[in-house]
Amino acid sequence: MKLFNFALVLSMFLAFTMGCQESTPAQPEDFTGQVDRASILEGDSRWANAFDELQIDEEHAVALSAVEPGAHIDVYLGVWCPDSVREVTRLWKALDMAGEVPFSVDYLGLDRTMKSGVDSIDDSVEQFDIITVPTFIVYRGDEEVGRVIEKSPTTIEKDLLDLLTGVRTGKISATR
Repeated sequence: MKLFNFALVLSMFLAFTMGCQESTPAQPEDFTGQVDRASILEGDSRWANAFDELQIDEEHAVALSAVEPGAHIDVYLGVWCPDSVREVTRLWKALDMAGEVPFSVDYLGLDRTMKSGVDSIDDSVEQFDIITVPTFIVYRGDEEVGRVIEKSPTTIEKDLLDLLTGVRTGKISATR
């Protein structure tokens, strides 16, 4: 009988704690490592609200679909960071407006200590001198063309378009 009571109490405890875990709001550390747009928008209402409310530069957004194929963008972000919320949601809105684009994008989430919990990403944070988020690094082949750091001086869609088309190279930032 005692074994039955223990098993009953244990199963009730597990059911309760598992239910609590499912309803617990997402925490910043839940968005480290390789992250994706859908998870962030579903898991953090600040991102969803920002995405829904912003207006973008349509001309530059649409032009993203016409850049030379083969580029890649790594986006280092922090879900806890207001600059990431502003700039990354803006990029998402621009990509939606552009439709199919001839480049790829990876999103790499970092915590407040600039760590992802994934060795290869943490190595790249150090190797590529990522000191603030968001940082958007544009590559052609294996070569870095340039990056937008923390805050775009114009709009993220224009500055990334300039890097993707070769109009600009190097570091672009409104704060550096």
